[in-house]
This record gives sequence, C-alpha cells and structure tokens, in this order.
Amino acid sequence: MARVKKILAPTDFSEISQVGIRYALEMASDTSAEVVVYHAIEVGGEWKDNPPKVAAYHDMLEERRRLLGKFVADNFADCIDLVEVRYAAF
Repeated sequence: MARVKKILAPTDFSEISQVGIRYALEMASDTSAEVVVYHAIEVGGEWKDNPPKVAAYHDMLEERRRLLGKFVADNFADCIDLVEVRYAAF
C-alpha cells in the first residue's frame, strides 16, 4: 500500500470540522504525513456580479488565513507541534 504523504482537512470553523481535523492530525502523526488545513471562502451571487478589487480580495484571503491559523492553534495546541501543518484559504 502506498504511503500517505498529505492529508487534506477542510474546515468551516464548526465543531464537527474539529473532529475531522483532529482525526487528520492523529493520522498524520502515525504516518508522518503533512496536513493541509483549508478553508474555502464562500462568495455569494453579488460577488460574481460585482467582484471586489484585487486588493480587497487579497485582504480577505489574508484575514481568512489568519483566522484559520488561530482556529487551529486554539483547538489543537496539544498536537499541532507533532506534525507538519500547512494552512490554505481560497
């Protein structure tokens, strides 16, 4: 069986997504895999009809990455240092 190298762990910052991220972190600890915790930004119809300027979009992504890092640090401090974790918001 092929070795797991990367585990994707999506979150919407809910309690149920915490269960999935915890599972991903524990599995990565056992397999030496990298965990990519990501948050997809939902954009409504108004965004498609009138997209923000590039700077505003960039600021929104940076804010979501910051929130994502805080979410993981606040909820998984006990195991975050045991595995390689990368954050992505898009």
